[in-house]
Amino acid sequence: MLVNPAIDRLNRPMLEARASELLRDYQRRFAPITAPPVPVEKIADLHLELSFDWLAIPDDNHRPILGYIQAGAKTICLNERRQDHFDQFAGSLEFTIAHEVGHYLMHLVEELSEPLPLASGQSVGYICRHITEHENAPMDWREWQANVFASYLLMPHDLLIPAFQRVDLTWDSLYQLRDQFQVSISALTKRLQELNLLYIEDKRLYRSEQEAKGQVRLL
Repeated sequence: MLVNPAIDRLNRPMLEARASELLRDYQRRFAPITAPPVPVEKIADLHLELSFDWLAIPDDNHRPILGYIQAGAKTICLNERRQDHFDQFAGSLEFTIAHEVGHYLMHLVEELSEPLPLASGQSVGYICRHITEHENAPMDWREWQANVFASYLLMPHDLLIPAFQRVDLTWDSLYQLRDQFQVSISALTKRLQELNLLYIEDKRLYRSEQEAKGQVRLL
């Protein structure tokens, strides 16, 4: 499999449908997922038959690379030079794997196409970089799709909604929920806000924007 030069313009509902389909297929073959975290490594390994490899991957234009998918070998390569990043930032390893799974399912084809090169000249599929909050460059459409797909895969609404409804609305509870789903706190809060379950104003937490406008909560 190699990189597909064409881009399917998949929107958020389409990406959520793709992630849900993958989760259903995995559960039919193996075991139901009744509680977080979503076993993304097993989904990649057992269901999609992707391999994993840890390599010393050089940075790209001084931007840290967390991993990439080696399309021809059906391998997710993870950067052993960024092990400290994976250790420091909860959920970054799981998100990198889910991100590359998204590329594998949506952006690779069997037919011959021109792959992306690494600086070393090694042929790869798609690179997962560490993006800081201060980088304002427009995101590649494929990268946006892979990021959104990863969010839906790791935090499916049928697991996230009931889990969130059982916790108190405090930052401590959100961090505990983050640990349960093995995602970053940023990814969790964005997903909850997309589901209209959470509204944040001046670091204060509300169940909705209407609640925030109607009363002040000191947390």
